[in-house]
Amino acid sequence: MKKTSKQIQLRKEFRILFHAMDFLASHLKEGGHRKKKQAQAYYQIYQLLGGAWDLLSLRCGHWDGYKRTRDGHDVCRICGMVKGTNESYILLPRLGLKRIGEKRRPNSKKIFSSKKKAQITKDTIVFHGATLDVDVHNAYRKRLERTGTLINMAAERIVTLKERGAECTIDDHLINVELPCDPEVLKGPQYGGFPWELKKDHLKKFPILFAFNKDHELLGLSILLEKPESRRKRIKKRAASAQNRLKSTNSRRPK
Repeated sequence: MKKTSKQIQLRKEFRILFHAMDFLASHLKEGGHRKKKQAQAYYQIYQLLGGAWDLLSLRCGHWDGYKRTRDGHDVCRICGMVKGTNESYILLPRLGLKRIGEKRRPNSKKIFSSKKKAQITKDTIVFHGATLDVDVHNAYRKRLERTGTLINMAAERIVTLKERGAECTIDDHLINVELPCDPEVLKGPQYGGFPWELKKDHLKKFPILFAFNKDHELLGLSILLEKPESRRKRIKKRAASAQNRLKSTNSRRPK
């Protein structure tokens, strides 16, 4: 019911918008006798209404399908936008929940010849300093660089969030978290193992808290990170130590 009311309201807004644009267009056609400044004002208002048309069309789900024009283009029966055109505007509220795009998943059982042909969505946004990437694709064939062997890559929806050097990746089968590390630490060999495979002394080095219920089913985990030392504090410490050395040097000098 709520969705239906939104559709009715959107159709009403489009009717008002198109009537206003038709009104201005008719005055511009008859405007041979009008003053140049007045005609320019009508033109500017018409351009602003055109921008409002673009933004309003982003709310349209093209529920009534498309119709073919004389030029051979398919246009939406509700908003009049041409099918397949790229959206150049994103209408977002200043406060509260933001919605961009729609949730997509793999939609074909076919194995495509390349990822470019299998790609459904590949989009990235930096939101208040955090980077969010969404990669949705169908199955495709990929050639390994070293051996040249063709392998099949599974269809997946992969969401990656990056913040402060940490990276969390979520797909249909795995949640992977990579922590910010010193490049020197990553030079050596890397290992993996389940908690029960590791020694207790080794587990004590991992600042990880497991969340579970009374049946010991995993609900989540928390990783404790060390607070990075501020660069400003280091500079202050160095400056203070330099001043102390200078004072001690001056005190040792004969007066």
